[in-house]
Amino acid sequence: MAEVVQRHLEDMLSEFEQAKRIGLFTEAEIKKIVRTRRRHEYKIIRRTKEKECYLDYIKYETHLLKLVQLRREKLKLGRIYKKNEIDLAIKRRIERLFRSACHRFKKDVNLWLTFIEFLKKQYDYSTASSIFTTALHTHGNKYWLWIMAAKFEFETMVSPSSARSLFQRALRIKPNEKKLWLEYFKFELLYVELIQKRQLVLDRTKQEIENNEDDAILQGKIVEIVFHNAQTTIENDPIFICSFVKILYEFSQFSFVESLVNQIYSV
Repeated sequence: MAEVVQRHLEDMLSEFEQAKRIGLFTEAEIKKIVRTRRRHEYKIIRRTKEKECYLDYIKYETHLLKLVQLRREKLKLGRIYKKNEIDLAIKRRIERLFRSACHRFKKDVNLWLTFIEFLKKQYDYSTASSIFTTALHTHGNKYWLWIMAAKFEFETMVSPSSARSLFQRALRIKPNEKKLWLEYFKFELLYVELIQKRQLVLDRTKQEIENNEDDAILQGKIVEIVFHNAQTTIENDPIFICSFVKILYEFSQFSFVESLVNQIYSV
């Protein structure tokens, strides 16, 4: 046990040396950091693992990372100078702790969400995306987690195809979950809106846009398919059906909305 802890501390030597050399921490502060990390390392390698030990270590390292960033600003060191050796070393340690904790306590969905939130704050969106995927392997029965993951793919990763794939996978697992259908329906409408905004940015002519409306997405065909699939899966639920109309009214600017509303009312 002591050898493992010592090896981990030795791996941090370069980080300590650089932090001292550029004036981020004094010798006394570094010694205190070493003592604190040693204490945390011993706790997480014990035979009986406790989630709180990981969380305490993560909390300490997160505060340390914030302190490094504040001192960078105060000392006018710049955000990049020796960042790999110090800032990123701390970030990687936090990630390692989160991964280990999530592996050992995988049923704790809040632990996964805390990890994802940390990654988002670090602007590490690609890793956050992969952690969503890993979390869903264990928590695939939680429909709201699928929705969170899909929204993240669409809004942050700007990957409509990934978002759609997540919604479709979720509905194969939870076909009777009404909220999933409604969020998927709204996503397809938001995707139409995104395409139209892109067209405006590209400054296409009216004729080009009209020609492009032959596309199934812009004509609302996929939106229509989602509704019909939902209505077929969850039958005899007028309140559920009316929920689709309420969502459509949020997108009244689309040419296909009125006809689709009429279709829904005729069901």
